[in-house]
Amino acid sequence: MKMRIAFVEDCGDELHETVAAVDEFFGKLNMTPEKQTFVSAQKFLEACHSDPFDIVFMDIYLEKESGMEAAKELSILNLPTEIIFVSSSTDFLLEGYSVHPAGYVLKPTEEHKGLLNDALKYALQKLTAAHKTIALSLPDGPADVVYSDILWIESYMRSVTLYLKNGDKL
Repeated sequence: MKMRIAFVEDCGDELHETVAAVDEFFGKLNMTPEKQTFVSAQKFLEACHSDPFDIVFMDIYLEKESGMEAAKELSILNLPTEIIFVSSSTDFLLEGYSVHPAGYVLKPTEEHKGLLNDALKYALQKLTAAHKTIALSLPDGPADVVYSDILWIESYMRSVTLYLKNGDKL
């Protein structure tokens, strides 16, 4: 599975520290995710439209923007991106839950590596669950359907119909 991670952080030292902790976490899993950094939340949101990220580490206190507002915009877009807040303050801890983040890690991340690792484990669990499939035997041949693409299932007289998000019926 290709993993894309974004870091939205406007302080170079703090960015380096977070990236190093993330690299250490994924190194233990023998994974090398694609990483991209942004100093602007707006640039990050623009990049999400063409190719969404799996995980974003979002600083809340950005120089000209609010990482919390950017996370709310990302949530409205309904993209399959797990948000992990990284902040020097707990001021937005409760508000952060409105966007259902995978975690809230305090800076410096080196001192809170356990929180960061827990947030990454949780994000990976959610991402893995979102990619699980069910194998179906259809009249046209076998097909794998991602669980999260199923809206509902109907059963009538020993016949089952799956209704998918894209409008298809199987």
